[in-house]
Amino acid sequence: MKAATRETEAPKTDALATFVNQSLTVPDYIKSGDTRGTENIDSKDIRPPALRLAQSGTPQTKRQEASFIDGLREGEFFNSLTNERYGEGPLYFVIVNQLGDRYVEFRPMAEGGGVIDPNVPENDKRTQFTTSEGPDGKTVRNKPIATKFYDFLILLLRQDGRRELMTLSLKGTQLKKAVDLNTRIKTIKLPSWAQVFQLDALAERKAQFNYYGYRFTPSGWSAQDLFAAAEGFYEVM
Repeated sequence: MKAATRETEAPKTDALATFVNQSLTVPDYIKSGDTRGTENIDSKDIRPPALRLAQSGTPQTKRQEASFIDGLREGEFFNSLTNERYGEGPLYFVIVNQLGDRYVEFRPMAEGGGVIDPNVPENDKRTQFTTSEGPDGKTVRNKPIATKFYDFLILLLRQDGRRELMTLSLKGTQLKKAVDLNTRIKTIKLPSWAQVFQLDALAERKAQFNYYGYRFTPSGWSAQDLFAAAEGFYEVM
C-alpha cells in the first residue's frame, strides 16, 4: 500500500549533508567535559523522551484527549515529552546503545487498556505462545499475553544542528525490523554509533488493519564530531 504524499514539518532537503558537516558551537568560555553540578545524576535519574509514530488510535491525534497535539496526523513522528512534530521523515539518527528487550503486560482495550505489569520476566509463561482448542476442535496457537519490545537509545539529528537524546521502541509487526537493525550494528563490529540511519514512516497493512511502520536505511558513517558526541552519551548513560 502506498502512502499518500503529504506536506511534512521538515523540508525535503539534503538533510544528511546538513548534519554530517555541522556541529553545535559552544562558547569559548564553556569548557568541554566540565560537568560540575551533575555529579549526583546517573542513568537511573534520566528519562529521555521517546520518538513515537502516530497511528489512527494514538491519543495525541484525538482532540478530546488531554495529550492531544494540534496538527499531529497518523504516520507522523513526534516527541513524547515536548510534543514536537517531526513529520513523516526522513529523519536521521545514530544508535547510542541497544538497550535489549523487555516484556509488558497490557490490559485489553475492551477493559479500558493500560499497563498491568511493566516488567514481565523473559521466562514467564506470559511471554510464551500457548495452544488451545478452537470451536471446530482444531488446535489454535495463541500469542503471548505479554508484549515484547526492543528498545534503542538514539541521538536524533536535526537539520538545524541540534542533537536530541531519545528512546525508540519497536514491538509487534516491527520486531523483525528491530532484529534487522540489531544485525546491522552487530555484524560491522564497530560502535553502534559509527553509522547514521535514515528513518521514514511507511504505510503497511496486515489482514484488515492499516497502520504505519518504520523504515530504516543505512546512510553512511558518522562525522568525527558526531561520533565523539555519541560516544560521550554512551559513557554517561
